[in-house]
Amino acid sequence: MVFIPIRNVDALPGHLVTGHRTLPAQFEVLRKEIQMFIKTLTATGIVLAFGTFVAAAPPVPRPAAELAITEPSGKQSLLSEYRGNVVIVQFLYTTCSHCAATARMFTKLQSELGSRGLRVVGLTFNEEAQRGPQAVRDFITRNQVGFPVGVAARDKALEYLGLSVMSQFGVPQVLIIDRAGVIRAQSEPRGSAELQDEALLRPLLDKLLNEPSTVSQVRK
Repeated sequence: MVFIPIRNVDALPGHLVTGHRTLPAQFEVLRKEIQMFIKTLTATGIVLAFGTFVAAAPPVPRPAAELAITEPSGKQSLLSEYRGNVVIVQFLYTTCSHCAATARMFTKLQSELGSRGLRVVGLTFNEEAQRGPQAVRDFITRNQVGFPVGVAARDKALEYLGLSVMSQFGVPQVLIIDRAGVIRAQSEPRGSAELQDEALLRPLLDKLLNEPSTVSQVRK
């Protein structure tokens, strides 16, 4: 297992999360001190394992496992029901401004590309959302979200993403699934701008929407 020091946190396209909490701004000074400490230890050949680390995302392409989306109303749908469509899955925090902006962009894309087979689903997994459905309803209303948003247990969401509960990760986390049910793109643990920027995302979506549902490019 390789432990990687935090770096370029301000450049991340989302909120950085470690363990069960979002890192507050006052930890920036501590972060820099830890980074310098790690550099010193590395220079002397000493290796330490800290409580949080940045892990590599699972390889893509790979088959998308089943996923249940339970909305605030209690309605439940399964990811497998969307087979035959290109699906964007957004794992988000209801308290994350980047998640809100991304959800609004995904709503726009679904409205425009839905007739070609684009579908979007969302899953919240932060503490506020766990406390009750009202936080999810408010998020949907406030951002005029036009796709189903459910609630997932934090551990289950991280397991689905292939991340450890001890990992540092950014939100939102985004998966792009093709018509054959294969994950073709996934955010890096600390976030990927190309999956949150409309101009960068459109070419990938256009390519996948033009593929037949029989296409399956699973890594053997």
